[in-house]
Amino acid sequence: MDGVDDERDRAAAFNSLGLLYKDRGLLYRDTAELQQAEDSFRRAREILETMGDQRRVADIFNYLGFLHTAEMQWHDAEAHFQRALTNFGQALTIMNEMHDERGTAVTLNNMGLLYLRKGDQQQSADYFQRSLDIVEKVGDEMNAAT
Repeated sequence: MDGVDDERDRAAAFNSLGLLYKDRGLLYRDTAELQQAEDSFRRAREILETMGDQRRVADIFNYLGFLHTAEMQWHDAEAHFQRALTNFGQALTIMNEMHDERGTAVTLNNMGLLYLRKGDQQQSADYFQRSLDIVEKVGDEMNAAT
């Protein structure tokens, strides 16, 4: 039984390491150290994927998407837009595969914010509407208000 417990302890420690990288990414994001944030988020994603923690992997893709949205104000805005869209798309795929309607709605909302930031009001409105439709369907009034 000790071998099983040791394996669980190692798995828990590895998962915790992934979460620590995520938290470090958030810290770097909040202090505008965007490259360090991206590196930390990518390392967290690798670890969490290895652990099979798809929900948190989807969260990481959302964080990366917002990170690239923040970078749009600088040079090469279109490349950052595409990277953000790719990350949000990966999060959306995971949420759909998990049948996580709330997570899907949040990710669609994030994509709407991305298009709004780009200045594409029609695409933005479409994503916001898709998100709202899901939120109303599942009765998530708290998120419908945001």
